[in-house]
Amino acid sequence: SFGSSPENVEPLHKATLALIDSLKATPVSQADVEKVKEEILRLREVSLKTNSFWASNIVGRDQAGEELAGLGAPYDNMVRNLTPAMIQDAAKLYFNTANYDRFVLLPETTAPAK
Repeated sequence: SFGSSPENVEPLHKATLALIDSLKATPVSQADVEKVKEEILRLREVSLKTNSFWASNIVGRDQAGEELAGLGAPYDNMVRNLTPAMIQDAAKLYFNTANYDRFVLLPETTAPAK
C-alpha cells in the first residue's frame, strides 16, 4: 500500500512489482537484513513501554489462539535469526502476483456547475 498523486500510480505500481520480482529472484544483502533487524528491535524496545502495545498484542494473540509468551523473547529471537534466504523464501511464498487484486483510490471529481 502506498499513496501518491494519480499521475504516479503506474510508475509506482511497476516499480513495486519489479522490486517484488527482484526480491524473489535474488536474496537481499546481509547488511540490509541487519539494518532492518536493528530497526525492528529498536522500535519494539520503545513500543514495549506503552500500554497500547500490550493491549493490542494481547488481544491479537488471544483472538488468534496464540500463547502470550510469544510476545517476549520468542519474537525477538525470531527477528534476530532472520536471514536473506528466509526473506527470499517468504517473498516467493507470499508475493504471488498471479493471486492479487489492485485497487486505486482516486480523488473525487466534482460535477461541472450547471
